[in-house]
Amino acid sequence: MGSQSFTWRQAFGPPESGGYRTHRRRFSGYTLIGRKGAFPHPRMRIEAPFHVPRPSDSTEYEVFLRARYGQAVRRILVTGMSGTGKSSALAELAQRGFRVVDADEPGWSVWRDDGWYWDETRMAELLAEDGATTLYVSGCVTNQGRFYDRFDAVVLLSAPVDVLLERIATRTTNDYGKSADERELILEHVATVEPLLRATCTHELDAARPLDEVVDALAAIGNAG
Repeated sequence: MGSQSFTWRQAFGPPESGGYRTHRRRFSGYTLIGRKGAFPHPRMRIEAPFHVPRPSDSTEYEVFLRARYGQAVRRILVTGMSGTGKSSALAELAQRGFRVVDADEPGWSVWRDDGWYWDETRMAELLAEDGATTLYVSGCVTNQGRFYDRFDAVVLLSAPVDVLLERIATRTTNDYGKSADERELILEHVATVEPLLRATCTHELDAARPLDEVVDALAAIGNAG
């Protein structure tokens, strides 16, 4: 496969203007531009989030959530490269009683000429629903940034390349990454896409750790606030 360049779009001004912060508790206004070519982790384009500054006071933010969505249930996006264990983590979170949606599953995304996109109507309805427990959504698609203001946290799962490739080679639940072209693309994404996701996440977890430790950390994030 040919190479694909990625660039930042400064949606809210340069770092020094205050529109972007490296502090992991705020979303950034930068965007990743590229092309997505194979599901679920092909070349991708991540659009700018609809920026809603999060109030520093958590009580004020709960009021904001209730006013906008009618409830204050926490919503967590789990994102990352192929092989980081997003689906496994969500399966374990479901076992612990949390509500989970794997947006890589059929029905949540649609293919367009330049990549995979969440079905925006369906995702908006999901994130507006009431609920008694934290909702975890996993995925990595072009337009996920449009929903960043509706998540309380965007968690990046990351792991060394050798760990990712070993998991991809041995997993039986997903055929993506078995071919040489797909492995080459994964390496390209780790080098070019993952740093950009890192710049827009609120938390980053070491996915090379045992699954139960990763899930414990995700549960702690979901229960915070």
